[in-house]
Amino acid sequence: MAEPLLAVDDLDVTFRVPDAFGRQTRTVHALRGVSLHVDRAEVLGVVGESGSGKSTLARAVVGLNDPGRGTIRVDGRPLERKRGAAAHAGLQMVFQDHASTLNPFQSVGRSLDEVMRQARPNLGRSERAVVAARLMERIGLGADALERRPSGFSGGQRQRISIARALGAEPRLLICDEPTSALDVSVQAQILALLEELRAGGLSLLFISHNLAVVRQVSDRIAVMYAGRIVETGPAADLIRVPAHPYTAALVAAAPVLVERGSLVARTRALRSGDGGSASPDGCAFAGRCPYVRPDCARMPPLAEVAPGRLARCHVPFAATPAAESPAVP
Repeated sequence: MAEPLLAVDDLDVTFRVPDAFGRQTRTVHALRGVSLHVDRAEVLGVVGESGSGKSTLARAVVGLNDPGRGTIRVDGRPLERKRGAAAHAGLQMVFQDHASTLNPFQSVGRSLDEVMRQARPNLGRSERAVVAARLMERIGLGADALERRPSGFSGGQRQRISIARALGAEPRLLICDEPTSALDVSVQAQILALLEELRAGGLSLLFISHNLAVVRQVSDRIAVMYAGRIVETGPAADLIRVPAHPYTAALVAAAPVLVERGSLVARTRALRSGDGGSASPDGCAFAGRCPYVRPDCARMPPLAEVAPGRLARCHVPFAATPAAESPAVP
């Protein structure tokens, strides 16, 4: 079997966070043993609510967060933990906050040129100018946009420029961290259409969002994150049709456009109130909110196969039961 383009194995990331007075600190486990992969010409969607670890994962892959444990491999080779290693390996990232990547004092053309000078040193100045003009046409802005500064564009246009800037480096994998969440619905549709075009052209994507409907639109497979762990993965259509983990079922039920009448998801029980913490530090992090909690949830379940191509971290996963039934509650 061919090596995946990107493989993340057993990744841990922790932070020391100060209290309100800046004196004492506490340890936050942002990622706990996260493993996933992205194949060539594949779109892997990562979904979960705020604080689940999605952005930490993206930033760790491109070297902005330092993992305490685990490996990141590209084409089977470990990714070095040094500045520029991710870009050199063909990884580029598009952030939710486009202002963080576009210099307000530089023209769009100069921003694109800087990226290409670093990533494609074989191109001369005139060649880079031709590529930049083509990229502007590709994102629907036109070559005249190269002479303007970011402040002269709308939020959706600036996000498209951020994508063009990343594409200027000829990436093999584009990591998109909430690229549409701050945009109006109509502008979201434009960005998603652009990403669909890139996907059709064979570019691999790691697409991160809290919006399951958006993730479903662009993804081949989906990985669901909760409290720093992967709790479920599987083909996008199968995962939404029959979720294996109660948290995934709750996410699907919260997106009415994804719920079919009479489906298992439509009969999903309401989540319990609470912060989702487990009564046991070694238990399932979702136990405090799960309507199907049982005594053995005090022990963390492994991420195990529950159906062909489906993995879930649950003692009684939905996908392991007949579609007309729900997991039994003692």
